[in-house]
Amino acid sequence: MEEKKLFEDSDEFLVNQIESILKENDIPYVRRDEGAGSYMNVAYGQSFGLGKSIYVSSENFEKAQNAIQIFNEQDFEEEEIPEELKQTQEDIDDELKANKKYGIPKEIFKILIMLGFGIPLLCIIIGIIVTVIAF
Repeated sequence: MEEKKLFEDSDEFLVNQIESILKENDIPYVRRDEGAGSYMNVAYGQSFGLGKSIYVSSENFEKAQNAIQIFNEQDFEEEEIPEELKQTQEDIDDELKANKKYGIPKEIFKILIMLGFGIPLLCIIIGIIVTVIAF
């Protein structure tokens, strides 16, 4: 069985996307890290931007290309967004507004405020306790 290279890219997300398309269409494939990528993947857990390739058999090559083309031609704009994701989008919008207002994420701003008041207050309490114990 002769293999043909279907896809090559250093972007892990794109490679995973192609793999999922092939799985959905029951097309067997082989994934390989190109060059030193396989060594880097074993040694460091990632291939640091080196190419990752997907190979399919020559018999399945055209079927795989068609599956990818059909996926790319899909119009995702017309899909309805589930209600729980809409709420998430509203939360993201609120977070972006807060980031613009304070210049930093809202959670970090809250932590900084607590530290700004909390540490001096804690020092005052410790100072009082040490004074009382000393006398």
